[in-house]
Amino acid sequence: MIFQDLNREFGRQFACHHTLWIIRHSKNTSRIYTNILPYGSIRRIQSSMQLEEGLTKEHVSNILKKQRAQREAKALEKDFIVSVLNSSATKREAKSYIQRFAPPGANSSLSHFRKKKTQRTCNFNLQTIYGPAAIQESPKFIQQPQHVTKNLGESQKHLALVKIRAIQSFSDETIHGIGRTIYQLNRLGLTSIVVLDFNHENMPVSDLIRRDDRRKRLEVEQSNRIISAIIESGDDVARLVDNIIGINGDLESPGEPGTRTFVAHSNILALHLRRGIIPILLPIGFTSIMQNSLAIPANEVVLALSRELAGISSKKQLDENLQISPKDQQHALKNENLLDRLILLDPLGGIPTTDLSTGYHVYLNMEQEYDEVRQVLLHDIQKLKNETKLYSTHALPNISWIKDKLPFQENRRKISKISIASASFKGEEDLKLNFNSHYHLENLKLARSALSMLPSSSSALMISPEEVANSARHTSYQPDHVGTRRQVNPLIHNLLTDRPVFSPSLPSGRRRKKPSCEQDSILDITAIPITFAKHGVPVTIFPDPKISPWIPPKYGKSSQTLTNPEINLPLLVNLINNSFGRTLDLPAYLARVDSRIAGVIIAGAYEGGAVLTWESPPGADPTDTTRMVPYLDKFAVLQSSQGSGGIADLIFNCIVRKCFPKGVVWRSRKNNPVNKWYFERSRGTWKLPNTNWTMFWTTPNVYLNHQRPLLPDYENICRSIKPTWKS
Repeated sequence: MIFQDLNREFGRQFACHHTLWIIRHSKNTSRIYTNILPYGSIRRIQSSMQLEEGLTKEHVSNILKKQRAQREAKALEKDFIVSVLNSSATKREAKSYIQRFAPPGANSSLSHFRKKKTQRTCNFNLQTIYGPAAIQESPKFIQQPQHVTKNLGESQKHLALVKIRAIQSFSDETIHGIGRTIYQLNRLGLTSIVVLDFNHENMPVSDLIRRDDRRKRLEVEQSNRIISAIIESGDDVARLVDNIIGINGDLESPGEPGTRTFVAHSNILALHLRRGIIPILLPIGFTSIMQNSLAIPANEVVLALSRELAGISSKKQLDENLQISPKDQQHALKNENLLDRLILLDPLGGIPTTDLSTGYHVYLNMEQEYDEVRQVLLHDIQKLKNETKLYSTHALPNISWIKDKLPFQENRRKISKISIASASFKGEEDLKLNFNSHYHLENLKLARSALSMLPSSSSALMISPEEVANSARHTSYQPDHVGTRRQVNPLIHNLLTDRPVFSPSLPSGRRRKKPSCEQDSILDITAIPITFAKHGVPVTIFPDPKISPWIPPKYGKSSQTLTNPEINLPLLVNLINNSFGRTLDLPAYLARVDSRIAGVIIAGAYEGGAVLTWESPPGADPTDTTRMVPYLDKFAVLQSSQGSGGIADLIFNCIVRKCFPKGVVWRSRKNNPVNKWYFERSRGTWKLPNTNWTMFWTTPNVYLNHQRPLLPDYENICRSIKPTWKS
């Protein structure tokens, strides 16, 4: 009766609610069921209770899922911040990055940026790239304060063209690390266009081939792996785009390699980029005549994209959008986007070299070094062919019989494997290393071709996927051991600093990888196989040390002069004045160095340079060539090229590797900000007592103490040379 009154007075819902409350709080629920309510009401109440419990459980489950997602998001944010902190970007580099990559209006002024504690650009706190004061500064060749100028094209979307070779051979952990890094680059303002390369065997790149079912399954599986890895790292920003590359001609007439492919549907690519999507491209092209889909070398896809983004017109366009002409579509794609980086993720890593103890090129100035590096790789390939032919002839007399029994595509692969296996008793490792030269040469040619079409600010990075994945793992942020440099994510570091992880002019003994665990007491000095490349600038050396080695002149007088017609003296003087921020007393300077010039090094259009002389200690016979010392008299870089341009590294490497590999000495004022940079590259240093000079040298100890001590001569020379600046 009570419940009927409640129902009549307050409504059915109120009565039901209080009935449930009484049932829950009653000590004898069964009595209430039998004495108060009829049987049907009890069933309805029990069903209502079960429904409410189910809804409550679902609600709690949703709350837990949201909390878990928030924790994971915070963990990813923390990992991202740690990755950025580990990049070792200095404040100067951070300012340059912000002005280049921040969206318009995101930072109206640098002073405004300093005042705001939580300034956010590209969805993360840019202030986190400032590490502790003790570790945020890295020595750079900067002689004078320089104002950071605003880069052009700031409204453009910055792109990275990423090629991943042999992705099918990577572990899920490696794929996850790559996906996380690509997502982090996207948050930092660098959107990636990813091209997959399924060529994983030690063979030259394949030509145009038809796609069978096995190939199609491989394409679907591997594209899904990298897309899932990117999406799991954050937002749903990755999409497969597999129909935008065209092929000039049919299979029977494929055209010239490297130019037969083109971006046929640039509007599709532009639409994805405009929406902030990371396009994933397969190495597939469609013939312009029969519309057959063919598997093509991934390098040709990269070159086609590079040409399109550089604004170089393609031969054909297949876009069906009649409202926009192909020319306008192409220009829109170029005007809206700027290709900043070419990233080659290759299991072999960077370009190797036998000239350096590191075993690889840290930095390649393509304009200066491409031909030389290419010849070395070609020599290795020719050596491989000769050795393979020799081993095949002696160790496998029935090789021709095997060749007839195998299909063509399987033939080359299996023959190579058998040939290499037959050589296991004799130079197997050499064969393996030389075989890799095919891929290194392809990467070198690809980087050279792409950079030649892009702005001079663009760069290429060749790195192993394992290195990227290892750097992207969740690690606690702890300073490294003394004498080491923190492990960084090379791709993020390169984006923020526009330079390699290690300076190319840094001695190999001072390049360190982070120990595998903090308890390790032995430092891993294995060099990281990463090569950073730019189109660069030409470097001219007078005289060329390959033709005329730099040796002390006979009778103590050099025939080299700064008035040489091949040297533009006014530009050289302007370079020195600009770099030092002082005015050179030219007549006095020429009088001092005229008969002492060892050589002159010029980088680019007098963007940097060095003047080196032969000096004799005071009191020594000026005709005694045994007492002459190589001396770095002037080392200058235009202020606009100081810092991260790489000009200083190029010149210094020419000095210590090509001109004076046995050592050179120089001096610098004790308060010169470049001294930190000098200190890292010298073998020894000494603050000369009772002077304002610090002396540096690169002479190895074996030469330093050979026959007679050189240090006293070094000291006397550095003390005796008179400055030739205008007061």
